[in-house]
Amino acid sequence: MLIGMSDSGQLTMANHADGNTAYYCPHCKSKLILKKGNTKVPHFAHYHLSPTYCSKSETLLHYQVKYYLAYLLKNHGYDVQIEPYIKGAYQYPDLLVNQQFALEIQFSNISVTEIQKRSLGLQLRGIQVIWIADLNQIMTSQMRFNQMISSFIHPYDRNLYAFDTGSQTLKVIENIQHIGGSRFKGMLRRADVETIFQQRKSEITHEVKRLTSTQIHRYVKSCRKARSVLEPTLSSLYQMRKNTEWLAHHCNYLFPQQLYICNHPIAWQVQLYQQLMRGDFDIHNFQKLLKFRTFYIEGPTPEMITQQIVSQFKQIERL
Repeated sequence: MLIGMSDSGQLTMANHADGNTAYYCPHCKSKLILKKGNTKVPHFAHYHLSPTYCSKSETLLHYQVKYYLAYLLKNHGYDVQIEPYIKGAYQYPDLLVNQQFALEIQFSNISVTEIQKRSLGLQLRGIQVIWIADLNQIMTSQMRFNQMISSFIHPYDRNLYAFDTGSQTLKVIENIQHIGGSRFKGMLRRADVETIFQQRKSEITHEVKRLTSTQIHRYVKSCRKARSVLEPTLSSLYQMRKNTEWLAHHCNYLFPQQLYICNHPIAWQVQLYQQLMRGDFDIHNFQKLLKFRTFYIEGPTPEMITQQIVSQFKQIERL
């Protein structure tokens, strides 16, 4: 445990704690022992013979991050409440900041439906929500998001907050883009506590980029692994008499709206190209081919996304 509470209710980091001062668990209020040594990071611990059982020991990481962020925000002048009851929403968000923002730390898996339900409940009470993921679940050799973590992305800011337990810092991934499957790209940096609650829209919302040759090759390889003549992308290329090298110059665009689409960019663009060339394109039928990403708050409508990507695609491909 990294944070203890003094008799006056002041939260104190273990590395700043005074050995002559009594500290208590912010959750169960039991007295804590301060442990400082040459080999271990300074921390607090419950006495083994304490008559009070602290349930927070079951989710120690979540517990530590919550109180660390509360300590950090309070030191920057924010009014912070820990697990306050929000009347009408029937919820206890991890942190309530300045009565306007709720921070929800979510390291264990829950359904996107539950995430949306909790977010909406707070929004209806006039509280904006920021979900915080575990950076260790995102940053492996590449940036990968599962369905839950991708739902934490703000659909307009295109940002996602995550806590780095190794360095004990809050990070933000900015200008996020989906590049296929569970792979995403973005700019990772340390979050600025002074501006975390200021809404900032992405600086690249109108820029169209392309997949790299490596990313194209990886997708084609995954299609071939299906070992089926019915694989949609390869089948369409065959019917159009195009080889996979053709993809280096066509149907490899990363439109800003790709963030909202779960389908691989090449997959839906090849289908769109074929329909436009055959002359049987229907925007409503094409929209049914798309799987749209679900976020914790409502993003652009499927109709708007579909219209925008079709218009941009036709303009670039001159169709």
